[in-house]
Amino acid sequence: MTETSTGLLTRARDLGDRPAWERLVTLYEPLLHGWLRRQGVQHVDAEDLVQGVLSAVAVELPSFTHNGRAGAFRAWLRNILVNRLRAFRRSQQVRS
Repeated sequence: MTETSTGLLTRARDLGDRPAWERLVTLYEPLLHGWLRRQGVQHVDAEDLVQGVLSAVAVELPSFTHNGRAGAFRAWLRNILVNRLRAFRRSQQVRS
């Protein structure tokens, strides 16, 4: 995967810039699914988790500050995913 341009991140912060947001989703939705697949998450649950992550990104992206390091956005994105996955697994344990 190529580096995310800071220009795309800046444009995607503006939820009115639909093409930028769609590009961001096109780039990162498969990555999120891949991460979840490697964690053994079922497809149906992965769909819900990915939507939750993307919703969180839409809300939190304006406060994201890129540190200039390669992979900074992906690391931030993965952190959101990990937190959502932990919450999901806790909720599954409560149901059991």
